[in-house]
Amino acid sequence: MDANTIYAVVDIETTGTNVAEGDRMIQFGCVLVQNGKIVNHFNTDVNPQSAIPQSIQALTGISDKQVKRAPLFDDVAGTIYSLLSDTVFVAHNVNFDFPFVNAELERVGYPALSIQAIDTVTLSQILLPTVPSYRLHDLTHYLNITHDHPHSADDDALVTGELLIVLFKRMLALPIITLQQMVAENADLPQDTAEVFKWGLQAVRQRPKSLPADLHVTNGIALRQTNILTTTDERSYTFPRTKKNKLKHFPKHFEWRADQAKMMNLIYRQYTDAETVNQPLIVEAPTGTGKTLGYVLPMAYLAQRYRKQVVIATDTVLLQNQLMDQTMPLLKKMLPFETHAVVVKGNHHYLDLARFKVSLTQPDHSKQTQLIKLRLLVWLTQTTTGDLDELHFRNEPPYLSVVYHRGLTDLSKTDPFYEDDFLRRLYQRLPQVQFVVVNHAFLIQHAATLGQALKQPYLVVDEAQHLADYALTTQRQKFDFQIGLATSRRLLNELDPENLESLTATIKVAPLTDRLQTVFRWVIEFERQLNALSDHLISQFRDQFGKPFSSPYKEIIITEADWQQFLSQRKGLLEQLDILAAKLQTELTDLTNLFYQQSTRWLKSDEERFMRFSQTVSALLDAWQTLTQIRQAPQKEQQGAGSYLYWLTVSNDLTHIMVASNLMTVTGYLSTQVYQHFQAPTFTGATLFSSNRSQYLYDQLDLDRTKIKMRRLKSDFNFEEQAKLYISTDAPDISDTGHIISTWQTRFYKPFAG
Repeated sequence: MDANTIYAVVDIETTGTNVAEGDRMIQFGCVLVQNGKIVNHFNTDVNPQSAIPQSIQALTGISDKQVKRAPLFDDVAGTIYSLLSDTVFVAHNVNFDFPFVNAELERVGYPALSIQAIDTVTLSQILLPTVPSYRLHDLTHYLNITHDHPHSADDDALVTGELLIVLFKRMLALPIITLQQMVAENADLPQDTAEVFKWGLQAVRQRPKSLPADLHVTNGIALRQTNILTTTDERSYTFPRTKKNKLKHFPKHFEWRADQAKMMNLIYRQYTDAETVNQPLIVEAPTGTGKTLGYVLPMAYLAQRYRKQVVIATDTVLLQNQLMDQTMPLLKKMLPFETHAVVVKGNHHYLDLARFKVSLTQPDHSKQTQLIKLRLLVWLTQTTTGDLDELHFRNEPPYLSVVYHRGLTDLSKTDPFYEDDFLRRLYQRLPQVQFVVVNHAFLIQHAATLGQALKQPYLVVDEAQHLADYALTTQRQKFDFQIGLATSRRLLNELDPENLESLTATIKVAPLTDRLQTVFRWVIEFERQLNALSDHLISQFRDQFGKPFSSPYKEIIITEADWQQFLSQRKGLLEQLDILAAKLQTELTDLTNLFYQQSTRWLKSDEERFMRFSQTVSALLDAWQTLTQIRQAPQKEQQGAGSYLYWLTVSNDLTHIMVASNLMTVTGYLSTQVYQHFQAPTFTGATLFSSNRSQYLYDQLDLDRTKIKMRRLKSDFNFEEQAKLYISTDAPDISDTGHIISTWQTRFYKPFAG
């Protein structure tokens, strides 16, 4: 397989999915690709000698009448066999097309093709890792490939051929080191798809090129360079208050919206008028107002004027994407000065390069994991953020829990990827950007950190009616003693000097060995005391659990006074556990520094063991931090920062107990734990109030109505003239299984085909 190979790119349309059950080919399309060009093509309709199901006719547009005079497969089998012989078979979902073509050939007396076959779905997933969808029609749209007739075999084959050419170019542009790692993974890909990367590596080695300027290699992984942001513009700019001045800055053909302009002026005046600058602002901006631009434009001028930053909290990832992909590019066209924005998410959204590098050395039999590793290797040559959401995983694969970031407290300066660490670079960039975009949950959990790092920035809460729900959800905590004890026991096994496979037994280097043995003793004590705390908790509330119960578990609500009493009685034990947890955290940092300072002497197995040890310590400390937050809830309650509910869950044999707390009302919580870290916030949304007299939103946002400025804007959107109502005049009977099966065939009979 190489560039000179003839690639037969095939697409077929069929009456169904199984030749053995009587399904037949009704259309065959093929283009031949060689040396990056389409050199020939062949297509034909095929008479299946049976009726084409209505669902297939609806999907493909191929009717019984169209194929009535078409040749039988027997008549074209020889041509197809000769055409495909001595080629590499290519299809978009090769595990459907290739077996089906072979089954049809064997049905009429030809031998199955013994040729290599590769899959463009898999190649696209690897070489175009950030595309939201890998359906053929979506890929061609993404790559601007003309695709006029989806589900027509000749047109599908043609665009798949063009897709293959693009994919080969992408592969041959990868750095040698990336291709080496991809081949070394020895991934189990459909048919012979993995052979493509072996050819690519050989081709790149034959014509080596210098590494592109926008890439660099760190610790054996090719990474994209990150641009350094600078803020040197110290000039003052006048906010465009009038329609005339606004239109000077707006792009041509930009739709003027009067209430959007009012919103811009309202927000700008709010923070430049000494009487209102410290007053929170609520702006209800109905659908069609253009509220996002309505707040980002005045905020950009305020940030420039007062040298402050703006935190925007949105409700969903979709709104974050709209802000970054649509609103911010438009804003840049409208401003006379430069502005930058970044999205900040929770730690687990970002790739930990060190963990990923270690994972590459660990064989994995999961096909899904193998594919993800290849995608990540290519993606690292493209991404500047390390945000795993760029890969559009629909369901979070288990492998991601191995490689996602644990936070900056888990990052050591001796980490081989310290300088390139995505999370560290993100927080380094924050002082240089004007807009920091977060979601509601992140805002609530990290308000103090944001306020301190950005020196009390402006805050805009979009879709503010949802903020209270996130506050209640994010402040729900549960600590399971059994999980905590199991984690500590796992850690003991990883450190036990008598376990020949343990980290302590295999790494015999001073002072690492001595310090690991010290950690081992600390964990023994931590487990003993945690077990004692569990026993004390069960004993303290044994009477409240009542008589023996038959169900596996029972829950009881406990009062804040009861919980405080327990914490007070076990204060000494809790303090000892806190001290041990702090020691473990400090020692983990020191051990990580020592380990990576001597990185050249370790085997891959040593790195794997140390990474497992580090992950287990982090898991134990995270669990303890959860209990710490539950312990702190009564203190927050006493300070007026919300009201909490506490409950215990215990097993019927009274050996397994869990403790939980939940914020029940945001009264006092949002004002003291969130808002105080920012300038007076601006709240906005499309539907905030049911009437001007409604008190509900003020309560939900923990605001004093008498100290708030509120405006409800009118929408320029004319629902009577611009909205459409669609009413279905027919619907399938849900008991009509035949219709349901037909619909299923229409949608899924050929997976990934387009």
